[in-house]
Amino acid sequence: MTSIILVLCLVMALVGGAQTPTNLILDYDLIYIDPSLRAGDAGILRFVIENSGGQKAEKVIVWIPDVGDIYASKRFYLGTLLSDETATISTRLDVAEDASTGLHILPVHVMYTGYDSNGKKEEYQERIYEIPFIIYGDPLFQITPSKTTYFKDNLDELNLEGLTMDPVKDLEATLSSSCITIIGSSRKYVGNIDSNQTFKIVYPIKPSSSGACVVSLRLSYTDESGSKVSDNVSIGLNVEEAGVDFKVVNITYNPTGPGETVAIKIALKNVGQTDSEDTTLTLSLTDPFAPVDTSEKYIGEVPGGQEIDVEFNLAVGWDAETKTYPIPLIISYKVGGTSQSIEKNIGVDVSGKIILEVINVDASRGTIRVEVANIGTRTADGVKATLVFGSGISETQQQQIPSGGRSERFSGNRTGSGNFSRTDMTQSLVSYKSDIKPNKQTTFTFQGEGSGQALLTLEYTGLNNERVKQTERITLPKSADFTGLAGSMSAKGRWGTDITQLALYALIILIVGFVAYKLYKRRKQ
Repeated sequence: MTSIILVLCLVMALVGGAQTPTNLILDYDLIYIDPSLRAGDAGILRFVIENSGGQKAEKVIVWIPDVGDIYASKRFYLGTLLSDETATISTRLDVAEDASTGLHILPVHVMYTGYDSNGKKEEYQERIYEIPFIIYGDPLFQITPSKTTYFKDNLDELNLEGLTMDPVKDLEATLSSSCITIIGSSRKYVGNIDSNQTFKIVYPIKPSSSGACVVSLRLSYTDESGSKVSDNVSIGLNVEEAGVDFKVVNITYNPTGPGETVAIKIALKNVGQTDSEDTTLTLSLTDPFAPVDTSEKYIGEVPGGQEIDVEFNLAVGWDAETKTYPIPLIISYKVGGTSQSIEKNIGVDVSGKIILEVINVDASRGTIRVEVANIGTRTADGVKATLVFGSGISETQQQQIPSGGRSERFSGNRTGSGNFSRTDMTQSLVSYKSDIKPNKQTTFTFQGEGSGQALLTLEYTGLNNERVKQTERITLPKSADFTGLAGSMSAKGRWGTDITQLALYALIILIVGFVAYKLYKRRKQ
């Protein structure tokens, strides 16, 4: 026991001393970019790199490449960053004269040598972070989208707010793009706009492909001179996948085994920002599982951020093995009329049950036999049977064990069961079996004599390798002897095997007597 405690203390000390691995992050809350960059402008980009892990980072390099119309092309060597240490990066951005307006993404590559939680070196690590920023349009028209992130196949609105520096007449806007579908007319009449006056244009849209999406807004108008003029404004959007993402929050079910039914309760959450429509959950069942009612559940609409609960009732086949089975859960839904489907795996542990039952108690001179059957669906391993009997078991102590027995987890160095201790008992006998398989029986044999009330404790290895104790109150029959035929009765009133021995002894006595009589007669003659 002392060695076990020392080992546990050592393991706890090692676990407690483990460090989190190196983790270099870009602090998005501390990003600074000049707020009004336009085509042809130059500005400042500033951000912070932090080592949020428990191990140091070595040979840290930060690289900002040129991207499209944005020029940076800077490489910074930071050396070593200790745990919780930060480094601030400042650089200049140059915007091309013909740069498109709207959302732009600037990648930041962070390369380093790190260490895992055990202090093992991990070379050539790289993280790529994306810094979004907006390039505003020509000073005559400033067009700003209310949001730049949309979801594929999801009906939404593109809200544009415009500002003109000079007065215009008969302003008309035409939207076009290869990555979104415009619902309704792509041409919107805005009217006359005064200098520094804001205006709004709203387009119902449905993005058709994910990734970076550029839309073109053609502004046609009559300027102050009366000339017809057209300007093109490009707007960058970010289109993500459906926007619906289901996560399995919880799975609950009672222990089950072959031949049983089980109710599986599943909690799911739509962690996306988009509502799912016509949502249906389907368990893809194969042998040894079958649905009790149905393997398909219709849920309907699930708003973004909402959690749902669903229950499936399954029947487990008799031929099922005691192991964990993966069951695919198919989640089908629609977004903007487009069908989508994702798959999650649900693990169901068919552990089975151990049910030990005493079916017979028998005794002959010097031997007590207790027959035990496993009527459950899981093998009981390492079975230890302890039989305690004698005058030390009082009537009050016997009543503390219910007639149906009692099971409990084995908790350590206990003697006996319940409130019994070895000092109270007259005799304590032990017998072992390697296992008792389902629907099988075995006989525990004890070398000893006794009769009357006794306690039988069955200790075995059950689910999750836990030791379990089950205590039964039994009655020991009287052992067979020569005091009468009553002593040869078994625990259930049947004639024991000793009656045969009595008959054999009687026959021997008769034969000996007959031989003696014949010898006597011959001698008389």
